[in-house]
Amino acid sequence: MDESYKLTIGSHNNVITAPNIWGAIRALETLSQLIVNVGQNQFIVNITEIQDYPRFKHRGLALDTSRHFISVQNLLKNLDAMAYNKLNVFHWHIVDDQSFPYVSQSFPKLSSKGAYDPKNLVYTPDDIRTVVKYATQRGIRVLVEFDTPGHTLSWGRGQSGLLTTCYDGSDPNGRFGPIDPSKDSTYNFLVKFFTEVVGLFPDKYLHLDADEVDYDCWRSNPDIKAFMKAKDYGNDYTKLQEYYLNRLFNIAKTLNNSYIVWNDVLDNGVHLATDAIVHLWYNEDDHHVKWQKVMADITKQGYTVILSSPWYLNVIDYGNQWKNYHLADPQEFEGTDHQKSLVIGGEVVFWSEYLDSASFIPIAWPRSSSVAERLWSSKKIQYSKSTDFRYNRQNCLMQIRGIRVDATTGPGFCRCDYQNFSVGDNIWPFPQSMIINETFFIIDPNNFHFVSTIIGDCDLLDKAIARYKKLFFIDDCSLVDPNGTEKFFDEKSANNLTKNINFKGILTNITILVSQECETEPDIDMIENYSIDINDRMTLIYSESVWGAIRALETMSQLIENVGYNQFIVNYTSINDFPRFKYRGLLIDTARHYISVQRLEQSLDAMAYNKLNVFHWHMTDDQSIPYVSQVYPKLSLKGAYNSKTHIYTIEDINRVINYAKERGIRVLIELDTPGHTMAWGKAYPELMTQCYTNGKPNGNYGPLDPSKQSTYDFIEKLFKEILDIFPDQYIHIGGDEVDYNCWRSNPNIIDYMRAKSIIKKTAAISKKSDIEFAKLEEHYIKKVIDIIRSFNRSSIVWQEIFDNKAKLLPDTVIHVWKYDNWQSELFNVTKAGYQVILSSCWYLNRISYGTDWHKYYTCEPFSFKGTEQQNNLIIGGEATIWGEWVDGSNLIGRTWPRGLAVAERLWSSREMKNAFTANRRFNRQHCLMQTRGLRVEPSNGVGHCHCDHFL
Repeated sequence: MDESYKLTIGSHNNVITAPNIWGAIRALETLSQLIVNVGQNQFIVNITEIQDYPRFKHRGLALDTSRHFISVQNLLKNLDAMAYNKLNVFHWHIVDDQSFPYVSQSFPKLSSKGAYDPKNLVYTPDDIRTVVKYATQRGIRVLVEFDTPGHTLSWGRGQSGLLTTCYDGSDPNGRFGPIDPSKDSTYNFLVKFFTEVVGLFPDKYLHLDADEVDYDCWRSNPDIKAFMKAKDYGNDYTKLQEYYLNRLFNIAKTLNNSYIVWNDVLDNGVHLATDAIVHLWYNEDDHHVKWQKVMADITKQGYTVILSSPWYLNVIDYGNQWKNYHLADPQEFEGTDHQKSLVIGGEVVFWSEYLDSASFIPIAWPRSSSVAERLWSSKKIQYSKSTDFRYNRQNCLMQIRGIRVDATTGPGFCRCDYQNFSVGDNIWPFPQSMIINETFFIIDPNNFHFVSTIIGDCDLLDKAIARYKKLFFIDDCSLVDPNGTEKFFDEKSANNLTKNINFKGILTNITILVSQECETEPDIDMIENYSIDINDRMTLIYSESVWGAIRALETMSQLIENVGYNQFIVNYTSINDFPRFKYRGLLIDTARHYISVQRLEQSLDAMAYNKLNVFHWHMTDDQSIPYVSQVYPKLSLKGAYNSKTHIYTIEDINRVINYAKERGIRVLIELDTPGHTMAWGKAYPELMTQCYTNGKPNGNYGPLDPSKQSTYDFIEKLFKEILDIFPDQYIHIGGDEVDYNCWRSNPNIIDYMRAKSIIKKTAAISKKSDIEFAKLEEHYIKKVIDIIRSFNRSSIVWQEIFDNKAKLLPDTVIHVWKYDNWQSELFNVTKAGYQVILSSCWYLNRISYGTDWHKYYTCEPFSFKGTEQQNNLIIGGEATIWGEWVDGSNLIGRTWPRGLAVAERLWSSREMKNAFTANRRFNRQHCLMQTRGLRVEPSNGVGHCHCDHFL
């Protein structure tokens, strides 16, 4: 298509001339950038004469919608951005190994079996027509790509017999490889399939890919070996690929289509038709060859080429990368003028392993603008300071037009920065399913209320509503400091939102519907699912349980945006959400340093803001026992740091439990035994093991003495009291880091072990081996677990108990904490059939300089080679704050916002794994927690929050 145009603006002649509609569309975009707003309702345009045309005819953007689904709304938004920058080819990599979202009318099982979600995460024919029409209206071609014969595992889920069956020896091994090129049925399928495709996609080209074909499965298959022999191909599987591709290309020709392939095809010796286009993607990092050399080789063979090698924009880094993209020139290689004329353009590429609908637009724009200029403008336009100015202006212009562009030029601002209303990428942790658009309601805090519907009275829900209504409408720093009453926006900043094209009305109420009766205590199996629907037909929060309603209120509080003086909005929203793991905890150690109840409550607030649901209270240890027992009062009188101030009374504990309950958080108490109990011995030395040297007591004490019945009597009485206070089904009994040396030295312990047949009566005691004493600990732990079972409760133990091969009750949960080989530990524990909690990679008390939350974010509990049944035994994980270097002064700052990473890993989909794309939401949640009164630390480098000046 001819996109040239002439634009003249003068005192006597104001005209756009173009040979066709496409040039006129490009001219209108240029004119829109020439008109400048210089005052209230004042616009000017300078006297101008422009003669313009593109340097390259193919100026594309390739987007992968298979690895992550990208909504049609975002595809359309991207087409707008492309039009604003005069890109003219949307290269739609619609399917791949991971999913098949294309809804075929001829072969409906391809998407019903191959899509991530065949109802929601698919592109119907109507969706495709919408995209193609929208693109055409903007002078953009839609080039669809179906990569074959490789990258087709998702095809095989819906089309049996299409893929190659892989073999081990003479037997199928249950795996599948590329499309089977030896069957006639393959080509019958492809004819019917591509006949349908070209009916939906009118472009004369099909991108047929053919890259990264793994030959190993073909090599293993006896039918393919026989086919190779019949064709006299020997062991050259590139000939088999060439055979397949020639038949595929002939199908395209029969349908009056030409084709584009990745440059891998030429490497494999395949001969292409003269009108075929080669798409060059090799780069020096991955293939150890400069793209310029490959370009010279391809054009020397006479092929037409599209370049993408220097423009893989899904690979992001810190800084002004866009300048490098602007400098890359497709014709900068050693070749003749004729060779350079064979380069018809280029494409920016976005593979979606680490981007989705929430992150795609800001990752793509404005960085793609730099490539757009390189492909449209004269080669003489090189980078200079004026390029910076124009790039920044285009960035702001796109923002004004509603494109959520990212900040890629360093410090600066755009006029509409303060108007960046929420469009769905603000929520932490990220919901499982969320659709949000820019249509919005205004909310007046003084004229807004909830309508709650639940069976019977529900004090928990009433308190949650009252609590969150205060959090919905924060517009100053008064929760950080009572003096912080100055609003974030002054009166002059108030916008007339009712005139905004996206305004849909005033929202005065939200209905909360809970379908089950109000529960009284959170538990391991509590239902936290919820949905939120805000549109012109309904404003509804729905959940089966009060716990889900509480989670929904937190999400709702993050959806509401303060956008001006006394102005709050919420966008049209549809969310269906639920936790990935049912156990999402935070351990706080209050023994090594005492933590006040006030600080514990602040921590519970922070947990609720991030949907954590278990407060693991490591209350006692060697250093102190602040628990005030009624049955054994000397424990705290002798064992606390200060028996008057550094303690937790029953009233304190009940206050914490109730505070947690109101936020849907369980309180899991840990009394670590038999080790970590030196503080117990300060009050009751008879509980402890006396240590011996040369057959005599040496004045030192070790772990609890497991040889005395009085020890178990003491534990039974103490644990009964504890379990009467703490309502949770589980108690954590520790069992870690037991030093066996004192047991080994004590003759009474040795006699007990012989009497209980833990060791043979005549056996000598090894000074090096711990095997016998691990069995003694097992003996102790089993008796303690039996005591707990007698109270109809269940136990959690640290991993050492399992590592020592103890035989435990089936409902015992193993808590994995050691960092080395934790994946192997998960495999072994789950293989044995036990449920697991993971903490190994989430020791937040270990600090380091810099952005360390990324490593917590990318720690994946399923990153071990286990079965689905084994994965199901991992019930969740827990961040830990051990108290050697943490007290009330730094508990909140040490934990938050770094704990956000763990919270999202345990709540959100496994696919939410790119820490870089989460950065903006992380920063926003950090600031939100600050405005709610929490003294969170900066964990993401340079930046600011509204209330920094009150800290």
